[in-house]
Amino acid sequence: MIQRKSGSMIAFGAAAVIASLTLAPVALADETAELEAKFTASDTNSDGKLTRDEAKEGGMRRIVRGFDKIDTEGNGYVTLDQIKEMMQSR
Repeated sequence: MIQRKSGSMIAFGAAAVIASLTLAPVALADETAELEAKFTASDTNSDGKLTRDEAKEGGMRRIVRGFDKIDTEGNGYVTLDQIKEMMQSR
């Protein structure tokens, strides 16, 4: 960022940082709500677990790609909590 005598560029930069910090929790809440909705829709047998096939059929590409990493216990399924933990660690 270029600093000008008036400081307008600095003020703009600070405002952008504040806005991003303010909007971050909203974006995370939206992402979590979307994840929960997709998880529920993809969990065709309503057992609270997603198999790789359920995730694939539900269009959850990121979950399918990271399935083995998310399935830390090697059970062949992932839970919503496991997915959320993985999201928080990124």
